[in-house]
Amino acid sequence: MIEKFLDRISFNMNWQRGQGTELPRFAGIYVEVLWPVRGIRIGQSRNIFIRHRGALRWYRGMKAGTDRDIDRRGILPDYAREYGADGLEAFLISADPSLDDDLLRKQFEAHLHEWARNQAVWTNFNTENTRRYLG
Repeated sequence: MIEKFLDRISFNMNWQRGQGTELPRFAGIYVEVLWPVRGIRIGQSRNIFIRHRGALRWYRGMKAGTDRDIDRRGILPDYAREYGADGLEAFLISADPSLDDDLLRKQFEAHLHEWARNQAVWTNFNTENTRRYLG
């Protein structure tokens, strides 16, 4: 399903420090850039703004030691405990109207997670298993 959309949907993959975007309140794909370690975490949501707002709360709570996940270990929780939301910047990758479709949006997220695993410019902070959506 995703193959027929790959060349029709434009993606913003040019993330420049200090040029983050206000995330919209509708469906799409976004990236959180963790500048202190040049890390990326790619996500998708029906409401990108709300999803990222929740993530900001989590990062801050992890640094403050107040989040319920404070004992969780891994690349992202370890980062959050050390930096919190400092140096975190969000970018809209795509809010193409076709991404209103949940399955298509998840397939694009999985495709971008594969890209993140195979590139060498950024530290990959995508830890969830999205490969099941690639078929």
